Amino acid sequence: MRYCALIIAILSLSINLSATEIYGIIAEDTTIGPEGNPWYVTNNLTVNEDATLTILPGTDIYVTAVNSDDFWNFAETGGGEADAKVITIHGTISAIGTELDSILFTRYPNTRNYRWGGIRMNSQTPEVSHYRHCIVEYTAFYSDGASYPSAGISSNIGIEITNCRFKDNYRSVRIYSHDIADYPSLIYNCSFFNSDDRIIYYGNDSDTDIQITNNEYNIPTVVARCNFNDCTFDYINGNNDFVFNTFNHIRGIGLYKNQNFYGNYLENCTSSNNTIKCDTLTAGVFRKNHLEHIHLWSIDEYKDISENNFNYFSDLDFYVKPDSRFYNNTSENSGMTIYCNYNPAGTQNMYNNFMYESSFSVDNSGIGNYNYFNNVLFGEDIGILFDLDGNVFNGYNNYTDKWSLCAMLEVGEDTNYYNNIFNDVAGFIENAAYRYNRNFYNNFLTYNIPEFVVDCGGNLEDMDIALAGVIIDTLNHTFALADSSLCIDAGYAETTFCSFDYSYNFSPFDGDGDGVAVVDIGPVEYGSYFTIGYVKCTVTDPEGIPLDIIRGEVSGECVEYTGLDGSFVMALPEGTYNLVLESPFYFSDSLYIVVNVSDTSYVSVSLEASYPFVDAVEDELLEPGVISNVLAYPNPFNPETKICFELSSPIKNATVSIYNIKGQKVWECELEDIERGKQEVVWSGVNRSGRQVASGVYLYRIKAGKDRRSAKMLYLK
Repeated sequence: MRYCALIIAILSLSINLSATEIYGIIAEDTTIGPEGNPWYVTNNLTVNEDATLTILPGTDIYVTAVNSDDFWNFAETGGGEADAKVITIHGTISAIGTELDSILFTRYPNTRNYRWGGIRMNSQTPEVSHYRHCIVEYTAFYSDGASYPSAGISSNIGIEITNCRFKDNYRSVRIYSHDIADYPSLIYNCSFFNSDDRIIYYGNDSDTDIQITNNEYNIPTVVARCNFNDCTFDYINGNNDFVFNTFNHIRGIGLYKNQNFYGNYLENCTSSNNTIKCDTLTAGVFRKNHLEHIHLWSIDEYKDISENNFNYFSDLDFYVKPDSRFYNNTSENSGMTIYCNYNPAGTQNMYNNFMYESSFSVDNSGIGNYNYFNNVLFGEDIGILFDLDGNVFNGYNNYTDKWSLCAMLEVGEDTNYYNNIFNDVAGFIENAAYRYNRNFYNNFLTYNIPEFVVDCGGNLEDMDIALAGVIIDTLNHTFALADSSLCIDAGYAETTFCSFDYSYNFSPFDGDGDGVAVVDIGPVEYGSYFTIGYVKCTVTDPEGIPLDIIRGEVSGECVEYTGLDGSFVMALPEGTYNLVLESPFYFSDSLYIVVNVSDTSYVSVSLEASYPFVDAVEDELLEPGVISNVLAYPNPFNPETKICFELSSPIKNATVSIYNIKGQKVWECELEDIERGKQEVVWSGVNRSGRQVASGVYLYRIKAGKDRRSAKMLYLK
């Protein structure tokens, strides 16, 4: 193999029996492996645009490092290289190690506070490069004043980084956009760790593990199943998903304009200015996260906040979208405030939450209604306060212990309380501000109704809490009524707010057996039946391999992600639903599911890859194909393009499908009984409804038997 302007030399070093020096320009495809270990990058190493650098498992690469106290050690001046050396990729890099034989990128010499320049991916096609089972450590911030600065790995959008370990980097991973950003990025099953070898560099005294900036195209980055320890996040913006990650001892979080935050575990985050923010133009979910001993400044712009555990918070602010839902969350020893600053604020719903020794308040500055129902607040030090600017507040079927349940609205608006249990709520009487139109219907109170409240009838006041027969299990977050409870069938008969209770049993139910179904007072319907059924969805690729982190959504009801076994279980009321399966890396699909009460239905779906690095793995599994010479012409096109291909043998069925950049299918053409030879399908830029699609990048995929081919095309208006 010939090396153009690439210097490889065998050195004799006192600390090694032998070593290999590598630097300069790689202009042709080059492979290096462990037989040359250790490899020393003593000057900058650059891979040209048309070249590929392949690094084999077990390869160790040591890059010249210098003292990080001086920024100018990392800046090119006068046209020369900086003292710290950098690896720059204009073409392609394939650094694929294995679990037993990883690839090491590290510093030389191994001296505390020394750093090297990192890896700069300046390629226009980062989606064809791979980092798998690599170790990247002790990098800093290399700048030549022209291209994007480096990081541990710095790349345009579209890079794949999986099963890698990052240690003591100033920026472990930095992703930015360029003018041809087409593909999403994946950071999967990586670990990020900072030891006491932390640097003071360029005015900063801490290392940042992921930075996603300048994502003006809203191309997603998925960060999944990663472990972050003693690190920070900053300037992470764009349509990104954080799924199944672990964050421990985080010194700062700055997630802006993101999408879904699902199944993450956060513990011991001590910084006073942390933000997790959804994009204002999307409807992401903040769901199934566990947050403990964390000080978060705010969680912003989410419309669905559900099934989270909030434990030991000092202060937590939620800024939600209009018509948001806050439900099925648990909280212990925490305080939080929910804001909606939109006008109109729509209808906000907060329901089926369990809060122990916790307090929260709601502050809506926009005009809108608020429904607060089926919630349990239990403990010695709890409280809730609603400060709303207009329309109607309805609080029904809640249990509130030891403190106040208040709603403050402008004059002329209504505050209605139905079917609630108020235990030892002295604070309610003391709060005389904003005493407008408070209406009480069929509540159970351990004190007398205050004078400024309108008694609308059916209230049980000045009662002993034992008569309510309340049974609360704080460990399992359950609530029940005893057989002798006065609250059974004692609610407001005309209550029609909700068809389920705190435990998702049917409401109203005939609990006392008199033949008339009347709602109970409190969060749970005594003796009622379960209204929820389950669907277990398993997602695989065409070869039957389970697919992780596939998003499943029933619009307006639920969002789940597949686990390592490729499945999720979704809980839904009885009915028929359209389940949509999506991923930035696979073509989306949808199917109708039928849910039966107290039963589990099973469905399976196969998704095909839409992303080059996924295809690269799949192609190894495919049998020799029948499709060849795939071409879309013209490309770019307007108003139509011809999708051409050849078949090496006759085939019974073939499909030509068009997908947008989100992986959503927009058009499809099915072919039957096709002879061998040249084939042609015309697409005129319309969707399946015959409507013109928006201009932009589209993917076309041809499938014939087990063979499939895909490529990009650009539609211009």
